[in-house]
Amino acid sequence: MLKLTPLKIVGLYIALSVLWIFSSDIALEMIAADTRVYTVLSIAKGWFFIAVTATLLFGLIRRYAAERDETEKKLCESERQCRFVVDHANDGILIAQDGMLRFVNPRMAEITGYTEEELLARPFVDFLHPEDRQMVFDRHMQRMRGELDHAFSYTFRLLAKNGRTVWVETRGAVSTWNGKPATINFLSDITDRKRATEELMRSEKLRSVGVLAGGIAHDFNNILTAILANVSFARTQLGAGSTAADRLMEAEKASLRARELTRQLLTFSRGGAPVRKTIILAGLIRESATLALRGSGTACEFAIAGDLWPIEADEGQIGQVINNLVINASHAMARGGTVRVAAGNVVVSRQENLAIADGRYVMLSVSDRGAGIPEEHRSRIFDPYFTTKQEGSGLGLAVCYSIVLNHGGIIAVDSKLGAGSLFTVYLPATDKAVVPGQEDGPELIPGSGRVLVMDDEAMVRDVAGEIIRSLGYEVSAAKDGREAVELYRRSMQEGRPFDVLIMDLTVQGGMGGRDAIRELISLDPNVRAIVSSGYHNDPIMAHYREYGFQDVIAKPYDAASLSKALARILGRS
Repeated sequence: MLKLTPLKIVGLYIALSVLWIFSSDIALEMIAADTRVYTVLSIAKGWFFIAVTATLLFGLIRRYAAERDETEKKLCESERQCRFVVDHANDGILIAQDGMLRFVNPRMAEITGYTEEELLARPFVDFLHPEDRQMVFDRHMQRMRGELDHAFSYTFRLLAKNGRTVWVETRGAVSTWNGKPATINFLSDITDRKRATEELMRSEKLRSVGVLAGGIAHDFNNILTAILANVSFARTQLGAGSTAADRLMEAEKASLRARELTRQLLTFSRGGAPVRKTIILAGLIRESATLALRGSGTACEFAIAGDLWPIEADEGQIGQVINNLVINASHAMARGGTVRVAAGNVVVSRQENLAIADGRYVMLSVSDRGAGIPEEHRSRIFDPYFTTKQEGSGLGLAVCYSIVLNHGGIIAVDSKLGAGSLFTVYLPATDKAVVPGQEDGPELIPGSGRVLVMDDEAMVRDVAGEIIRSLGYEVSAAKDGREAVELYRRSMQEGRPFDVLIMDLTVQGGMGGRDAIRELISLDPNVRAIVSSGYHNDPIMAHYREYGFQDVIAKPYDAASLSKALARILGRS
């Protein structure tokens, strides 16, 4: 179908008008022979032509005005819709030109904390992180000169009005604004995504270190067990007061420090679980913090709620977290000062934007008024082996991070240069009741009965056997689980079953305690066994009763720990 536009209508009208004029003149000459009649008819024809032309022009004008009004309405509606989209966009939208911002949408004000007027009044580099200013400005100017691709996408940091660092991803292209080159930019706030990525990378680093540490832990802890057990046993044989006993005590202390270092390394592994029990943090906080500051010039101020909820935790590991955080706070105040340690109950909800599930938590915080942590270091302080101290392994905060993570909590840091740092730990609360603990008995507890020691290291079997014999027990030894099962079967057949088994969890190239306990239970459902291992992060060490063991003793152990474990099993503690 032919579409008649105003231009086509005018052209058609002119053509028809010319045709009508010539044809009408011929018709008039034929109709009116009289000159007067011809004149009257000509005048009438002229007025008729003027009337038709005026009518047609008036119609065209009305149609053009209507179309213009409709177009203006559509443009206004389109502009209103575009403005609505820009004002309510999830991304910040800005136009940059000659080092200034020519346009920003409300989302940019939300991201930065500045008003739209403040953003438009200053060079845009003023709102960038100092380390990113030159890079962003150079890229902008190169695009203005046509030296880089018109379309772009990259990330950088903004500095919000409150001093907070905001990571953004910008996507955009070169355009024009008021006839001059400019860039239109769409900025997404990726701070949370960046933090989550860093958390994942940090966890992967810890996992890698954990795998490495776990690979050497078994052999190293076996060696430490032989050293520590021999030294502690020899010291008890000498008695207190002699020079040799004092020297052995120092050797024992050194062995214990080596044991703690091994445990710190093993803590990096996320494959296992802490050996938990239900505790109230208050006493552990005071004890660990006081011990950490003993001999230093730093004081400690406590603000601990009197009604702390109980938590399920590995007391030794959480004590290590408190110890490390308090020591770090003390070191941050070179001229001395006061470390503030606080604890209270909190209910975490989704609105608080914490990377933990909603629920009840016990919050522990350690703060100092030291120099603070520089911005460039904050993302790395939980990395293994990262340290800015001249003396230090760089393991302290990494250990804290991994321990808290393995307990189902989180650790966060807030720091300002010159104003100090605040470390906050959230640990899940529990509804379980706290079971009162027992006081430690004498250093060595004698006993009687038959004990079977299973370990793949001869030196561990020898020293454990020597200690157990000195306590009054009868001792047999096995190099792996298969031999232990056979010895236990034989003892039952002879009517002299073993009272207790101490079994190594992992035996290289043979049956370990994990498999042996199943066969032993099938032989004797009442078998009493203690699991022992240098792999502190193995789930069996945390939940030993679920696997059929009655107690646990972690390598390396000393003579006192071994005697107390036997006494607990036999009810003599």
